[in-house]
Amino acid sequence: MRVTIVIGWCLVAMVAAAPQDTVLKELEEDLQRAFKLGGELHLDKKNAGFSGLSEGQKQDLVDYHNKARSEVSPRAANMLKMSWSNELATVAQSYAERCVWSHNAARSDAPSFSYVGENLFLTSGTYNGEGVVDSWVSEVKNYNYATLGCTSVCGHYTQVVWHDSEFVGCGAARCNSVSGLSSGWTNSVIVVCNYGKGGNYRGATPYTQGKSCSSCPSGKVCQNRLCANPGDNGNFEPSNDSSGSSTCN
Repeated sequence: MRVTIVIGWCLVAMVAAAPQDTVLKELEEDLQRAFKLGGELHLDKKNAGFSGLSEGQKQDLVDYHNKARSEVSPRAANMLKMSWSNELATVAQSYAERCVWSHNAARSDAPSFSYVGENLFLTSGTYNGEGVVDSWVSEVKNYNYATLGCTSVCGHYTQVVWHDSEFVGCGAARCNSVSGLSSGWTNSVIVVCNYGKGGNYRGATPYTQGKSCSSCPSGKVCQNRLCANPGDNGNFEPSNDSSGSSTCN
């Protein structure tokens, strides 16, 4: 039987469900718990099996992020095209190998970004870039752009489509067990994606509604409804690559 769960920074969802003081307290506790698990229990990374993503898998993750960003409704006037960051990927890969089901409190150590967002994905079955990103984007059904309302969990979706999260870097590892979950999670795959700069700012919409590319930053050009760098390939052609060191068969 295949089981999949996801976790991410869900400030939009939490703000809708709890007073500000409660939200901040829960966030602080989550950070402390993540630091304890990530910093003390799994530094040797002996719990991880394979690690890493193939070049095809990296490209698929970028492409499916951009596909989701180009298809938002209502349309986005200022959505940046997302690109791969080796710096963010290094942090994500190192944390994935710790096999911890909690956020990495040290993920903003990436020096090029003042704040880094994060989404996590865990499965006991096979996976590809499309499935990983779709698991987060599926939360759109819970989110109301006009009111910032969220009926359940929305933070993974809003991070994927946060307009100025221009860079993403991901890592993956097969885990013999996963700290923070029941012992039933054996031989599972965890995928960590980090975003720079991070999104999910309190009280803000993930992007500005309007005609696609009508508010692109100076120097950007419009490609597939996204604000891209001149000369950047505007086509999204995910390969569904599941080959390489991180294949989960």
